[in-house]
Amino acid sequence: MKKIIFTIILFLSCYLIYTLTNNNNLNYVTLGDSLSKGVTPYFANGYGYSNYIVDYLKKNNKLNSYNDDFTGVDYRITDLINLININYETNNQTINQAIHSADIITISVGMQELYYKINTNDTNIYTYIDKMLEDTEELFTLIRKNNNKKIFFSFLKTVYKKCRLCYYNPNRNL
Repeated sequence: MKKIIFTIILFLSCYLIYTLTNNNNLNYVTLGDSLSKGVTPYFANGYGYSNYIVDYLKKNNKLNSYNDDFTGVDYRITDLINLININYETNNQTINQAIHSADIITISVGMQELYYKINTNDTNIYTYIDKMLEDTEELFTLIRKNNNKKIFFSFLKTVYKKCRLCYYNPNRNL
């Protein structure tokens, strides 16, 4: 009987310790360009989608940390690839550490590149888009390598089977 009571007390204490220490809070990292940063179409710092995600997680007491140190107004896909390859460090954390510890990663990159290329009336736009898609796959491969969690990248591609380059345009007034 003592063994049974001891075993029950042991299991209850383990469960109690687990529930008190496991807060299920999430680490959120955003990577990318001005859209990730929350820059408005008028080039002012604004409230971007990442801020709404942070607000939602805070409201539900799920946010452990938020990191937007690896976003820049003019970042391109290749810039993020280079930052990961050199393991860029800012605020005492490297990009690979941030990616590794992240539970949620959002990436918005490539629209500035595409706008620039379209505005220059380059006849090789389709070749450029194909190169951007190859670079995006390389970026995703690097992120997967640095994060041990299951990552979902291709929601739009799953929904829209024929989609090769899916995006929404937050600057549709331009």
